[in-house]
Amino acid sequence: MSTIDGMTTGWHRKDFSVVGARTSMGKTVFVIEMFLRLSNGYKCAMFSLEMSKQQLYFRMMSNLMQVNFELFRTGRLAPNHYQNMQKYKDELKKLYIDATRAVSADYIADEMRRLKRTQGLDFVVVDYLQDVKEQGEINDNGGSALARVCRKLRAAAKECDCHVMGLSQVVRGVEDRKDKRPGNADLSGSTGIETNADVIALLYRDITIRIVRNKTFWKSILPSSVTENAERWNCIMTEPHSVSLNYAEDNEQLIARYQDMLIRQVEAAYQKGEMEPDTYLNFLSRVCEANTRGEIYDHFEGLFNELVQYHENRLRENIIKGAEYLEQIGPAHQKYELAMSKYNKLCSQLYENKERRRLVQRRMRITELFPKQA
Repeated sequence: MSTIDGMTTGWHRKDFSVVGARTSMGKTVFVIEMFLRLSNGYKCAMFSLEMSKQQLYFRMMSNLMQVNFELFRTGRLAPNHYQNMQKYKDELKKLYIDATRAVSADYIADEMRRLKRTQGLDFVVVDYLQDVKEQGEINDNGGSALARVCRKLRAAAKECDCHVMGLSQVVRGVEDRKDKRPGNADLSGSTGIETNADVIALLYRDITIRIVRNKTFWKSILPSSVTENAERWNCIMTEPHSVSLNYAEDNEQLIARYQDMLIRQVEAAYQKGEMEPDTYLNFLSRVCEANTRGEIYDHFEGLFNELVQYHENRLRENIIKGAEYLEQIGPAHQKYELAMSKYNKLCSQLYENKERRRLVQRRMRITELFPKQA
């Protein structure tokens, strides 16, 4: 964020800025991070026309607690996380978030004036600009209406002496180009935005992923090709800036996917009795706190080493019991031959380490999805 401050010289009062990107490029994460940072010292407000207040609170809570958002959504939080939630709930209650759907630019401007009058106002986020309703003639695919929305928000920023930041969608056509980095013309209703915005920031992450999902939950996220800068965002600043920014951040959806995979493996091992309760809770806690693919990879290694050690210890215990049983019944006993056969089989399993090989092969199939990062 300090790099962005250096590029923009900060978000100035009376200015109107726009942040745009294609779906899943991280617009919401980017803006929430900025919103929370600015809330620590400034009066901020957010108008969310797409996400509910609960969804925003979950995302903000995951940011404050440094816990992946998918763990909130699926309820897979570790016990110590629930204890920390109350602390951050009090902080979030102080934030002004309006999640009313289908509001107009006039409604947002009126609320801004009220907030400025009653408690002060420094920074406003509107998510998304294209969802703000505007009456009147619409042509150029809604461009005229969007232009009026942008003009009213910019006027409200000047009147309330604050900065207004709007999130914008980018047209799908950018995905069909060889160079997928978006430009001003790729913004939905670009003419209205370019005319009124003081700063336009276009987010782009240099990674190709195949995504299968419904509206509210990621079902599958598989990397199909990853470039050298796969774990970074590029922020292309234009009007009036023309520079590039590498935003060091792991791919949120991929991290969530790998975390979910690992949590399922840990729960399966616990249900089979392969992990003690204390080990299980400790492992879950560490997985929930992982923020990079490298950390999750290390936890995969740790999990499977734990399971291999568990099976080896169980084999050794059974071998010791088998030896004691053979010594107890003696060679003359009618079950001695059968017991000896089972004993030899256990020894063979331990020496050949079949269970270890099976688990290692299983681990390799899973970790093929994400090579360990340097």
